[in-house]
Parts: sequence; structure tokens; C-alpha cells
Amino acid sequence: MSASEKKHDYHLVDPSPWPIYTSFATLVLAVGSIYYFHSKVMWAMILGLALVCYGAFMWFRDVVIEAEHQRPSYTSCSNSS
Repeated sequence: MSASEKKHDYHLVDPSPWPIYTSFATLVLAVGSIYYFHSKVMWAMILGLALVCYGAFMWFRDVVIEAEHQRPSYTSCSNSS
């Protein structure tokens, strides 16, 4: 079997750090919103919103890169000897 041979009819994407990052950013946004509702201090809510926007931008950027070039790279080191 060659490496380019298609083994199935569906596309499997590479693992991405953005879903877990965006979920933590959403948690920060939720906690910041609750903090704002109780104490009228807005900095945590704005931080959470900025983190969610950044995570969404980076996630969709990787979707476009994968659609055009098939593979974003998250590792910078290699194990070649």
C-alpha cells in the first residue's frame, strides 16, 4: 500500500489547538461577564471577548490554510537524526 492511496471516503483533519483554546477563552468570557454583572468591573469580560475573537480568527485561518494547502504545521522541531 502506498502512502498516497486513499483508504476511506472521508477527510480526517489534523489535531488543532484552537478548540481547547477557544473553550478556555469562552470560560474566561463567561466568568468575566458574571463578574461584570455583580461588580460592574468590565476588564475580565473584555479580556474574554478578545481571547474568543483571537481564537476564532486563528481557527478559521487554519481552516483556510488547510483548504488551500492541506496542512498547517504546529510543531517546530523534528526528530530527524
